[in-house]
Amino acid sequence: MIDSLVPLVPEPVHETHLAGHGILLPTIKNSIRPLTSPWLVSFDEWSSGLSGVTEHAARSNIANAESKISIRVQLHPSTTIPMANEVKTMGSRLGVIVKTIDGWDIRYDHWSAQTLGRDIALDGYEATLTRIRQMAPYGVDTPQEMKSAPWLEGTLFIDMTTKRIVWAEESEGCYLPRLINALIELTWPGWTAIWSPEGTRGTLRATGADTDIIYTDHSFKDLGDFDAASDMAPWTISNETDAFSCTTENNKTITWGNYIDLENIALLGPNKMHTLVNKVIQGCNEGKPWQWNLQTHNKQPEKGIHIDYINKTIKWWSIYEDDWAINPFNALWPGWTLHSKGDNYEWHENITGYKMRDWKQDVAQCKNSLTQTIKQGIRTNPIERLTGALAKQGVDMRIRPATFQFVPSRMEQPPERIFAYLDRLESDEPLPPARFINRDGEIIPACQ
Repeated sequence: MIDSLVPLVPEPVHETHLAGHGILLPTIKNSIRPLTSPWLVSFDEWSSGLSGVTEHAARSNIANAESKISIRVQLHPSTTIPMANEVKTMGSRLGVIVKTIDGWDIRYDHWSAQTLGRDIALDGYEATLTRIRQMAPYGVDTPQEMKSAPWLEGTLFIDMTTKRIVWAEESEGCYLPRLINALIELTWPGWTAIWSPEGTRGTLRATGADTDIIYTDHSFKDLGDFDAASDMAPWTISNETDAFSCTTENNKTITWGNYIDLENIALLGPNKMHTLVNKVIQGCNEGKPWQWNLQTHNKQPEKGIHIDYINKTIKWWSIYEDDWAINPFNALWPGWTLHSKGDNYEWHENITGYKMRDWKQDVAQCKNSLTQTIKQGIRTNPIERLTGALAKQGVDMRIRPATFQFVPSRMEQPPERIFAYLDRLESDEPLPPARFINRDGEIIPACQ
């Protein structure tokens, strides 16, 4: 994040937008200023010190900015420095909670949320605990005190009293969570792995924390002039192929593929979504090739969403975490319920009658992700690349202490054991959907 850098002499000249996504940065002579002010040091202070911006708005802006391939920070009206050629993202915050018979040990790492699943699988039990002991204290005594948890991109809960491990990462969509659960249970003998598809909300629920007290900001973004309905419509060309289906009041189900965003569906509300569905149905009746089986799908869907206007439910599956839709859904879909199905794409196949994913491709994708991770070796702190790039441009800066809070995975499990296990899985029947915990704290068994 931009907050990782603190100017030596903050002298604003004027404000400019970052990547066109509404993050205002002062233009500064020979220095870079973070998103927030004043210059906060601790993670809790930073996350609670936002001035004049809601939690959701800030998270949304940061996430949008990080998704950009190119980010430029203006140092002077006539000078710009390219940053993202070296670093695409500047923070992947992980909270770690360990429960023992003696109480809680809560830690923080600034860069480890994005690689959490594969890290704990490749490290195994002993190496993960060793790594956690080297992480910085979070600064609270119990999970209920983690008021800054909504800002975390990932969380890990290790319950030594029950041998359960619950994880939520800032996923890149590189593997089915059920495969990571299986690998964790391989390298953590006797332990039960549980994924949290609704992010930190589920992880905290697993600890017994009341997330209603922690997640107190119920604001959400406004779509503004963005036409979210057309963006996900089947007549819009997209490189993504997510799966959307809807059962109408007359019990007819239609399915199509495109980039489908759960948050945008929540923001549109039931009436606008109903209008879109009716328009698609009308086009299909007129011979438009908009249904799933008539479309070309260049890759496997990474998520699928089903709206049921009879039972007033939205259910979704995904291979990565998503909690962005919760606030707008609660506000804009009264009388409806929102349910995660974990990574259970088979459920969606049964509803639609269409095949969504291929097991051998799933295992191969996981193998490739782990192979690349192992080839890269032990990670260095990502801030080193950024500071090196900016130093070459003559930028004076100092680094926030939280940015140094990084303990890399050492990948101590033998790779041969990992890949031999994946080879066996590839030739067997698909694993059942991942065991997961939802935002209400309900653990859904792997067989459902």
